[in-house]
Amino acid sequence: MSHAIVEELVASGQLFDFVSQAAVESIYPLCGVEVTVLGPGPLPWSDPPVGIALVSLADTGESGFQAVAWVGGPFEALASLAEALLGERPAEDDEMLQDAVRELANIVAGRMQERLQGAGMTLGLGLPVYVGGARSLNVGASLVNGVSAHVQLGLPDRPVLAIGFAAKEG
Repeated sequence: MSHAIVEELVASGQLFDFVSQAAVESIYPLCGVEVTVLGPGPLPWSDPPVGIALVSLADTGESGFQAVAWVGGPFEALASLAEALLGERPAEDDEMLQDAVRELANIVAGRMQERLQGAGMTLGLGLPVYVGGARSLNVGASLVNGVSAHVQLGLPDRPVLAIGFAAKEG
């Protein structure tokens, strides 16, 4: 059932809307900056951003449904995000930057969980994991039913993040 719901959400464009809304509703209150949705982007599996935080979502029933929500981008965009959250700009891909990106990914995943619950799915969240410098993400091999949105933050350097959701094939 959950797979069919996601397939319908992708086909109707609602999943992109869910991801976009989750991005805006997560970033604005957390960082206090405007968020502009630029449009869709590719799923990050074969060409991941420099840094990406992933949060697993799984059906709390017994359907076996699994999905992932993520936030990622180039170092400068992630550093801008960390600075907006923490008041200090990291100079490198350190624990401070990773914590900020993981926190935002967790909040985005929670917003996605709320949206999908409204569509008839009951999902639990895993812990966010940060991956930096990967050439590919093996987790994405079976996560093909999803979308990614590019969003621009209203900060002086106008950083762009990729935020998305993808589910395993049914």
